Amino acid sequence: MDLLVSFDDGRLANIEMQVVYDPEEFFYRMFYYEIRLASRQVLKEKEPYSNFHPVYQIVITDFIISSEYEKLVEQFEQRNWKGQALKYAGQLMQLIFVQLPKVPLMNVKDMSLLEKWSFFLKYFEDEGKQSIIKEVIKQEEGIAMADRIIKYMSQEWIDQLNEEFEQLSINDSIRMENARIKRAKEKGREEGQKDLIKLLSQTMTAEEISKATQKPLEEIQNILK
Repeated sequence: MDLLVSFDDGRLANIEMQVVYDPEEFFYRMFYYEIRLASRQVLKEKEPYSNFHPVYQIVITDFIISSEYEKLVEQFEQRNWKGQALKYAGQLMQLIFVQLPKVPLMNVKDMSLLEKWSFFLKYFEDEGKQSIIKEVIKQEEGIAMADRIIKYMSQEWIDQLNEEFEQLSINDSIRMENARIKRAKEKGREEGQKDLIKLLSQTMTAEEISKATQKPLEEIQNILK
């Protein structure tokens, strides 16, 4: 479910929720979405490049994206190896993850607004946390509005959303499966080449194999170790 936000100053944000996780494809897909969002801005002829506005790809996940990232919110932008942001343009494209499983269990009065929203999204249907949900709703009018909208959605609308979501999930699953097949083929091809090189080594030197297969000598030598 995506929400495209256009701010008055020209900035763009794409907010979406993700529940399907493939560790080998997920980050590529999110980066692709970020680039696609940035490409919505088309500068006119002779318009200065500095007129390019920041874009934010905001991804709310119902899973932990990686054990390396411990915070509820993980934000990525362009930096060098020293951690310095690219001058002027380092924050033009930002990829932001909100990991719902990381929302802390605490007293509602100690929660930030972001933590309240995250708690609401994560535990809205959790029977064991309804007392906290009610307190969050009581404190935040925006969340109370969201609660009213969800409760008054018609079953027809809910069914339609579920149907659309199911189709999106199927499309994502097809893409991820195609990617897995591609990786498997590449791995199989690589293993086959290694077997061939080992077979050739019975009658040829590493230099001769390198010339015959047009592979670097160092690569041949590593395979034959």
